[in-house]
Amino acid sequence: MDGIIHIAGVMPRIGTTTVALSLVNWLKQMGYEAAYVEANAQDYIWGCTSLYADCVKDKLPGKITYNGIDMYSKSRLPELVEGGTHYNYLICDYGSITAKAFDKKEFLNCGANVLVSGMKPNEIFHTELALKDEALRKAIYVFNFIPGKDEKDILALMQDKASMTAFMPFSPDPFTLATGKQDADTVYLAHDCFMTVMDNAVRIIQGGEGNGEV
Repeated sequence: MDGIIHIAGVMPRIGTTTVALSLVNWLKQMGYEAAYVEANAQDYIWGCTSLYADCVKDKLPGKITYNGIDMYSKSRLPELVEGGTHYNYLICDYGSITAKAFDKKEFLNCGANVLVSGMKPNEIFHTELALKDEALRKAIYVFNFIPGKDEKDILALMQDKASMTAFMPFSPDPFTLATGKQDADTVYLAHDCFMTVMDNAVRIIQGGEGNGEV
């Protein structure tokens, strides 16, 4: 299956799960079939089942549906990949690339990789380490919690990766895409972010570098 996208943070607690779920939500709003896969040890799915009474559990373990989003545990991934699936995209959340249990080889085995970054000093440091890692050279970057006035500085920092860099707007609830007004139209605030992500992801999946070189 080509449409498998692995996402991870350059460090912990940088909003990786929120970005992953929001991307699934946005893809569904764009008319695609997409699902979230928890490929880390954060027990987010367990937390959802414990907190939200309207979570729908699958007959088999390892799948829930909440607010229209299908969420799978990693144990169900082989079934989805090898057995065939109706999903166009599977967004797999690998937590953080600095976690002890992080498996880089497994993380790279997919259609495209996304790294979530930030602009705090420690986040920039870990971003620079990721940028120096040759194995991650095709990664798409999503910067979280970035004021609009600082985006140009981030793009300058990213240099030749600027075209593979997107900015995630403030999204307190990953299950509800924030909207705003553009002229007379209501638009998703994350639309530009995820268009950049998916334009690059599709190019990479098709064999390009993700920066317009198809």
